[in-house]
Amino acid sequence: MKTPKIIAQVLILCLVGSNALAVATPDSATATINLAGNVPVIFSLTADGIPGDIDFTPGASVNNRVLGLLHFKYNQSMTTLKISSVNGNFKAGATAFNWAAAGGTAPVLTVDAGCTSIDNTKFVWPIAAAGTDVASATAKAVTTGVEEYCQLLGTWVAPTASPLSGVYSLDVTFTMTGP
Repeated sequence: MKTPKIIAQVLILCLVGSNALAVATPDSATATINLAGNVPVIFSLTADGIPGDIDFTPGASVNNRVLGLLHFKYNQSMTTLKISSVNGNFKAGATAFNWAAAGGTAPVLTVDAGCTSIDNTKFVWPIAAAGTDVASATAKAVTTGVEEYCQLLGTWVAPTASPLSGVYSLDVTFTMTGP
């Protein structure tokens, strides 16, 4: 009879099939969460004046007076940092302050030594030409974001003769450019 042989074959297939199912790998699932963030470009330069009178009293000697603060904040390299004011002279309208009268010395502007954004070897006052690039090598190749305040300092000796009356001012414009 063929029936017991067929039943035996089916039984063997069932046993082999059930063993195959028993040793099969379990089902698996994979999920990936892609976390990404955007770091925006920060490229900012602001200037803050320091309140108070600038001493033009006859014969006054002023040494490294803080005239203003430059606030740098950037997270990409600078291409240039240029200065537009070149004469280095305070003026009241069209009238320049007369530094040469009776022993005065014209102002020399500097930036504090701790300022990493400006190259002090290029920032020599009065600036030789409008558009002189005074950015430091560090500022042109940043590896991390920079935020710093740099003091703009002034040194001068006022002439012993009284200057003409007026409100004297000096504008220094810094222009920072990036890639």
